[in-house]
Amino acid sequence: GFNKKKENNQKAMSLKSNGSTLAEVLAHIICVMCCLVGAILVIYTAFSNERLGVSDQRRLAFEIIIALLISIFLLINCGRQVPVLLPVTIALGFYWFPRGVLRSDAFNTNLKDKSFNLFSENELLQLVSGTTISLVATVCGVLIEICFPKPSKFKKMHILGFVGFVIFLAGIGACIAVFALTQKTTAFYSRYLEITVQAALSLLFGLDTAFYHDKTLVVVSLFMAIYAGVLCLDAGIDVTSSTGDLKSAQVGLLFVSLSLAGLSVVNAITGLPIIGA
Repeated sequence: GFNKKKENNQKAMSLKSNGSTLAEVLAHIICVMCCLVGAILVIYTAFSNERLGVSDQRRLAFEIIIALLISIFLLINCGRQVPVLLPVTIALGFYWFPRGVLRSDAFNTNLKDKSFNLFSENELLQLVSGTTISLVATVCGVLIEICFPKPSKFKKMHILGFVGFVIFLAGIGACIAVFALTQKTTAFYSRYLEITVQAALSLLFGLDTAFYHDKTLVVVSLFMAIYAGVLCLDAGIDVTSSTGDLKSAQVGLLFVSLSLAGLSVVNAITGLPIIGA
């Protein structure tokens, strides 16, 4: 009994020394299992549907497998002990999260409208369930990765950290406003939804960068914020020739781009000395 207790203590100490905790590992395992269930639902439904083309079947499977990979990489990289997986996971997330939101929204809309051209009602239920489960699991995995302790130390709190947090909140608020103002019937809906999801992800990792010393995260978050900011600026540049909710949404996109630019400046000022060190 004493030896087993000693062995368990050593395992616990090992987990702590790796910058992760048992709770974080267990949470990521749950996320992986949920993603696996979602992937099985989507892949089974896609490949058992004879009305769906082969290319569409493969695309659905590919997208949901990317979600599963994100969860697996987050589990492997608990405590950020495998630095190379951080940019890889973020890049996959930049692809998956907009696609996942769009897929879930489209399946749910077809289900509500009773549009059963390609899928039956039961198949749409399975696709909505599988995509949503995978989406929620990957979002939870990212939040777990950000919130749990890391081997990197917190930056000393100063006025720029507070400014970065305020900018983050303003940017997220603008993303929500753009999503609420963009009507599904407009031609811009899918594009604006994809851009705002990418911007929200960039803001989230930008906030993480504002509080943690992490050389890789500084570079990756700056790239994400600048890229997403340019997309928002490009989408909102026609604001003067628009009217109504569309104009308001484009103003929101311009505000999101300003938020991303502001957070980039904060992270560049606090993070560049780390890169040069």
